[in-house]
Amino acid sequence: MWGGLRRWLSTDRSKNIGLYLLFIAIAAVFWLMITLDREAQFQYEMEVEIVNVPEDVTFIADPPERIRLSLRARGSALLRYSLGSLPRLVVNFDDYDDFYADKLYVSSNDLRRLVETTVSNRITIMSILPDTISGRFTRSKPKRVPVRLDLEATANYQSCVGETISVFPDSVDVFGTAADLARVQHVVTKPTKLTNLSDTLNTQISLSSIPGIKIVPNKVNVVIPVEPLILKKVKSPVITKGVPYGINLITFPSEVWISYLVPQSQYKENQLMKAEVYFDDTKTATNSRLRLYPGNQIWEYGQIQLEVDSVEFVLETVK
Repeated sequence: MWGGLRRWLSTDRSKNIGLYLLFIAIAAVFWLMITLDREAQFQYEMEVEIVNVPEDVTFIADPPERIRLSLRARGSALLRYSLGSLPRLVVNFDDYDDFYADKLYVSSNDLRRLVETTVSNRITIMSILPDTISGRFTRSKPKRVPVRLDLEATANYQSCVGETISVFPDSVDVFGTAADLARVQHVVTKPTKLTNLSDTLNTQISLSSIPGIKIVPNKVNVVIPVEPLILKKVKSPVITKGVPYGINLITFPSEVWISYLVPQSQYKENQLMKAEVYFDDTKTATNSRLRLYPGNQIWEYGQIQLEVDSVEFVLETVK
């Protein structure tokens, strides 16, 4: 195989191909040199790092984490930024701390100077956005306040939402001026609507922002318990209603089966289910039968089903 390759390399055709590839490489080098010698304008993002921040300082309005630069230079100067990344812009807190205003502020002139000392002197800065860096802070201690839920959660028709929805943490720290902290008694989650739940849900919900206040943490974990509904069947006595004095209303049968849905965790508990008949219905009853009504008019887990819709009856006079 190697002998065949040596014979092919010694042919005129292989020499022509090699010469062609050589000219292409030379042309590519000249093109790159010409391109890198031209001026060009590019957009870059530079990270901002605030250093030497005192431990008792908490930013309420954070300074920008990045600034966007429009740079102009010859291609050779911009090449290393295209292949890599710009260095971070380091801002010394002590140099730009407006102590009396509780504010960090880097003016447009100072910001341009900082950028110029960070990038190469062969690069021209065309624009910086934002053109200033600012951030409000406080030295006050935080205030601990409870979290309230603005949440609507519903399950599908085969399940139900449990009674206790858990929030972790159930209280958070708020930072701000003394006047602002005095008006904050609690924080509220952002309005959230969850529907058709079929299983317990562990989700994260953001807290609604408050002007002039920083909330830490700004999200909470919410656990919404969801359990299946199970069909339960119990036997209940028929209760007579509105019977006047001196009369007995007797039904046949005296007990009926009632079916209803109940959460799995409550299946073994005793629910008071009722079946009722009304004396006034005897005045219009036919075939000696009375309509049967569920005594529980409202059941949060669905409808109550009676095994029969009517019962036989007799009236007796009590002497």
